Amino acid sequence: MSPAALRVSRIADRNGDRHFIMVDKARGKIMVFENGRPTFSRPALTGESLADQLPPDARSKPLAQQIGVKYKVTPAGRFTLTRAHDEVLGDTFDINELEGKDWRIAIHRVWLGNRSQHRDARLLSANDQDKHVTEGCIDVDPGTIVQLFRLLPNSGKTAIYILPIDESLIATLF
Repeated sequence: MSPAALRVSRIADRNGDRHFIMVDKARGKIMVFENGRPTFSRPALTGESLADQLPPDARSKPLAQQIGVKYKVTPAGRFTLTRAHDEVLGDTFDINELEGKDWRIAIHRVWLGNRSQHRDARLLSANDQDKHVTEGCIDVDPGTIVQLFRLLPNSGKTAIYILPIDESLIATLF
């Protein structure tokens, strides 16, 4: 676990979160914590932009008007997840606090609709820089989604801590 992940796991504990997910954007990892300890870790893809917050106008704009890398953000902070299903992507975990007019950010299996992005290969890459390619969602391999559905509660909301790229924001965000 990175120093930032260790620091935020302590914050989660102080918040009373013992069972949660953490996404380390800088290192392209998703982790499940049970009883305050990491029990599962896999690669994950996050937003192409290295920003830690959505642009101010993102929530009010439809997806079709969000043009450019500045909108391809996986925001950092503490949020909650609920189980969902998408006709194209299958089982998902929607991030409740991150939705706009006609879009939402979720954890889902890796999207392969644009073959030139090589998301499947980037997911396996050892280079952390390769992990920044999505529109903002958190992409994982299909086996990881299966494991997340097995490990996380069937009902209620699960906390998710998304670490900022800029680690100096940790105290402000959490």
